[in-house]
Amino acid sequence: MVLRSPGLPLILLTASVAVAGFALLMPISPLWAAQGGASEFGSGLATTILMATTVLTQLQVNRWLANWGWTRTLVLGLVALGAPSALQAISPELWVVLGTNALRGIGFGIVTVCGSTAVALLVPPEARGRGVGLYGLAVSIPQLVLMSVAPLLVELMGVRWTLVLGVIPLLALLWVVPLGRQIERQSAADPLSSTADARLIQVLRRIWMPVVALLLVTASGGAVLTFAPQLVDSTGVAMAMLLGVTGVAAVGRFLVGGLSDRFGTRPFIWSLLGLAALGMGGIAASLIRGEVVSMVIGAGILGLAYGALQTVTLVRSFQDAGEENRHSTSVIWNVGFDIGTGAGAMLIGALAGGFGFGQAFALTAAVVLIAALGTLLRERITKS
Repeated sequence: MVLRSPGLPLILLTASVAVAGFALLMPISPLWAAQGGASEFGSGLATTILMATTVLTQLQVNRWLANWGWTRTLVLGLVALGAPSALQAISPELWVVLGTNALRGIGFGIVTVCGSTAVALLVPPEARGRGVGLYGLAVSIPQLVLMSVAPLLVELMGVRWTLVLGVIPLLALLWVVPLGRQIERQSAADPLSSTADARLIQVLRRIWMPVVALLLVTASGGAVLTFAPQLVDSTGVAMAMLLGVTGVAAVGRFLVGGLSDRFGTRPFIWSLLGLAALGMGGIAASLIRGEVVSMVIGAGILGLAYGALQTVTLVRSFQDAGEENRHSTSVIWNVGFDIGTGAGAMLIGALAGGFGFGQAFALTAAVVLIAALGTLLRERITKS
């Protein structure tokens, strides 16, 4: 059983607690900035800054792991992710939100790379789809619960106290020391872990296709998760949209892992991109027409693609890069995930400021559909 892999249960628990703090503030920080007078672009920038510092940090994590070890690196990540959440509650001024999100990005960058790298080290290749699926489920459950109830928490507690709950990642400090020691023991027993990875650019040349797919789907999903409270006036509809994305994504991330072990990843990437385009198109149409039913349905369709593509693209990236490049693959995949999330919030926020959210989502759906057709063509050519 995959869960019996030494160290895997604790890394899954750590990832869940860390993502809980991240997920809770994902839709709340932009709303907090908007209450402080920020424009649509400014509130979207809160997510962009978070993702920018995340990406810059992710590029350094393997070096820190080599110099400091797993325990110290994980401690730094958990503290940087959790502690600034309480500081953000001090003021809704944009500079406060951006500054604390920058610090949180450092922590999130560390935790995400450590999490996916640990799964690659702890789970054998023949079960990697299931291991990645379990990892996806572990990080999806807190997103499902906390992103969905975030608007309700704001109504009940106010934005400030909801932000304070973002210190949740600090709970993982209770078990991070034995976790770090366990991963280091497993890494030492794996001869590949001591092999220097290829340069990131060399690995990227091997895995660019799944990374591009990841960029597009995270840009789409990240925009919905960022702006859902601003798309509609009803708290209930906003919660339903967030639940539609995160809930279905959790199921998709888990179920597709075993399917990719059995059938490979070729049938999934292009078809899931097409599904993402359909979901974004449904949300765009509902915004333009001013009705909410297809908006929630579209969010659910997008959520399935959003979740399943995360698992499939990570499995495909490890496969295409080779076992000797697992550390570099983890960095590139996480960087792609976070660039997509940050860029989606910034670009769609900027387009919405000029043309409205409906048109911005429609344009995004068209781009994703073109990518789906291009991926299908490439998969057929390379297969033959």
